[in-house]
Amino acid sequence: MRGLESFAALRGVPGLVHGLTTRAVARADLAAGLGLGSLITAQQVHGPTVAVVEQDGPPGEADGLATDQPGLLLGVLGADCPGVLLVAPGQRALAVVHAGWRGVVAGVVSAALDLLSQRYDVAPQDLRVAIGAGIGAPRYEVSTDVAAAIAMSVEARWRDYVISSARPGHAHADLRAAIRAQLVARGVSDAHIETHPSCTYDDARFFSYRREGPSTGRHLLVAGWQPDEPAGR
Repeated sequence: MRGLESFAALRGVPGLVHGLTTRAVARADLAAGLGLGSLITAQQVHGPTVAVVEQDGPPGEADGLATDQPGLLLGVLGADCPGVLLVAPGQRALAVVHAGWRGVVAGVVSAALDLLSQRYDVAPQDLRVAIGAGIGAPRYEVSTDVAAAIAMSVEARWRDYVISSARPGHAHADLRAAIRAQLVARGVSDAHIETHPSCTYDDARFFSYRREGPSTGRHLLVAGWQPDEPAGR
């Protein structure tokens, strides 16, 4: 589909439909273009809640959605905040997560791992993960208290990769590195994590709150399972 970017590590997963939208994609046409039902998104509040979706309909406030039901297209919105797609091919379960700095600190990634484990019997080593486009560390300057909170959300060995120096009272934060660190700490293989290379601030194909302000749009990280084939086919 034009304007929808897929992840190399996930293209071979049987039955999986997924992608990251750019400005070229009309959201209203997205689900139909992928052969699935209507797009399902949540009211994102930068928290740790991950909701289970079993049928079409709004899931309420959540920053992550999970399902094992075919025919549903789940999505999370972003405009600098990275989206994260976690896929368990064997269990045919998946979760999509909106992971801004507040969600990273609140533990939304771990919440998604916990839900996948408890509801779908997914172990970390079962997962293939894609981290979507997000603002890069050179463009993401935060206050030192925010930087400290992000740093404390990852193991000490990762902190120099996640936080770097900036002007007094500030630091640069790499949210995608923090997400990767949290996944690896929970047992996801680093070799099974793919990160989109684009910085949303620098790549005009994507929306950026920092570049354009509150009026900017939102891109989507979406995923779903193709509908089951009818019996006899």
